[in-house]
Amino acid sequence: MKNAACRDVQDQLVEYIEGELDKTRQALLARHLETCADCQQELKAIERLRAALAREQAPEPGAAFWENFPDRVWRAYQSEQNTPRQRGTWLQSLLERLRLALVPPVLIPAVALSLIIGLTLFFVLESPGTPGIATLQAKIHSSENLAQLARRSVAELPAASQFGFSAPAPSVSFFRVGHWYAESLAYAAGGETDMARQRLVAIAGQLGSAPAKLNALTQGHPTRARIAALEPELARLATEPRDAVQFRAGGLLVNLSLAVAVRDRALLRDAAPEILRLRQELEPLGVAPGAVRNLRVLADLLASNDLSERDYNKAAELIRDTQLILM
Repeated sequence: MKNAACRDVQDQLVEYIEGELDKTRQALLARHLETCADCQQELKAIERLRAALAREQAPEPGAAFWENFPDRVWRAYQSEQNTPRQRGTWLQSLLERLRLALVPPVLIPAVALSLIIGLTLFFVLESPGTPGIATLQAKIHSSENLAQLARRSVAELPAASQFGFSAPAPSVSFFRVGHWYAESLAYAAGGETDMARQRLVAIAGQLGSAPAKLNALTQGHPTRARIAALEPELARLATEPRDAVQFRAGGLLVNLSLAVAVRDRALLRDAAPEILRLRQELEPLGVAPGAVRNLRVLADLLASNDLSERDYNKAAELIRDTQLILM
């Protein structure tokens, strides 16, 4: 059976091979690999898989393959989201990198592409954050009413920028949509329907032309289940890659605020890879460097085996600063 040290090392082997770790962690893994036969074997297996995939070449599979591709992925997600899955390790990380790299021209056969996408869904969808904002929030372990927790720990998005000027709104801020959506879930879970309704009204105002289901909830009784059912529609409205990332970022940071407030160590540790993935997606979008830097520091902090009270306070500060940058 693998010990904790080996599991931690093997979880980071893809980043080690690609040189993405900081110098200290890269050196620690190198020293471990010098003496650990099991981790050496795991490293060789990853290198063999990477080499095999690199040799494969094929033309773009064509328009038929990509037709309705987002809808097919979403349907697969819906069928999988209630099925428990074992959290992936290095294979999850490798498959995610392959998925993100698959842009025309495709460098592997269409059959292999289908297999990789299927495996990616199997290993990745049940990682914290990736199943969706509502699913992640439902995993937060708290003896306190989530609504009370949200009142105390979730940042209120200001109407003006942090520099004191009124915030222009030439387009929809999907970061705000994701933020308010996660808040509405927390308030509904705590039975505060008026507060949940206020957040939904804010989302409708931000979108301008809101979905019928959202409009109905702003006038009716927004239970947590009904709000959670709204998430796919909100996600589909984020048609641009930047909007989709911002929507997830808004919801993830609210959920992290809740988890930090209740000191949910297990969820925070498991969320560290999702924070790094968000950082990788935000970086090419031209967001302020401070947000990218904060997410890296936050992921490293939450991945630690032990967190002190000072660490939790630092995490809360990083989350708050990142929210102000991305708002």
